[in-house]
Amino acid sequence: MRQLIIPLGTLLTVISLAACSSDDSSSGEQAPPPASQIKNDSPQQQQPQNQDANKSNPTQQTPVTQTPVQQAPAGYFEATSGSQRYLIPNSSLIAIDFPIELATDPDKNVSLPGAGSDALAEEKLPRITVAVKDMQGAPVFAAGSRLIGNLKMSAPKAIFNVTGVKYGSTVYNMAANAEVTSVRENHDKVSITSVIIGALGGAGIALLIDGLGSDRSITWWAPTIGAVTGGLAGGFLFKDNYSIVRIKANETAVLVPGPR
Repeated sequence: MRQLIIPLGTLLTVISLAACSSDDSSSGEQAPPPASQIKNDSPQQQQPQNQDANKSNPTQQTPVTQTPVQQAPAGYFEATSGSQRYLIPNSSLIAIDFPIELATDPDKNVSLPGAGSDALAEEKLPRITVAVKDMQGAPVFAAGSRLIGNLKMSAPKAIFNVTGVKYGSTVYNMAANAEVTSVRENHDKVSITSVIIGALGGAGIALLIDGLGSDRSITWWAPTIGAVTGGLAGGFLFKDNYSIVRIKANETAVLVPGPR
């Protein structure tokens, strides 16, 4: 009897273990994945969302910068030649002089150097008398550089509007002006028209006087003397008046920025 009880207890134990195993398998629940696997999967799922957010938000994009256009400050000369650009302080006092005398009609604009037969040779153009440096102290124009532009002849000051500086074979564009001391001179010249009218009038009067004489004969010398006398009288009594404006040789001036 004791032998049958032991196998029966063992049998009951085995049956109870089998029943517990079947209950766990029939419930259908799975164990959660390891924690390390969750950490690795989370960034991969969120990365596309961050990229889309950057595309839709323009404030997160890098702004485009533009270089401002440079302008010459007030009180500076600006000289340019191609891509070269120089700023010259007004305090540098660019002194100029005129190597030759210039004279023409009042209020007339004279182009320097001019064109054709009226063009001035380079050595006759106004020149810079001192070396010129830019705002960093680097040399720009050497003494003796020539100036080109337009000269308005008026008195007591002629206005010289500079448009460029010729330094060697290079011409720099530069806007500047200067007041040049000048004088107005009034002149008289013999009028050819007055001489001709006077000569004809003198000859006619001489013929009339000679024809009204007692013998009523006309001599050859009477109209000749009358023409000469009348021509001289007309030329001296009826002169043409004209004026000129003159800039003397070696006249100096100082440039200031800008046209005038």
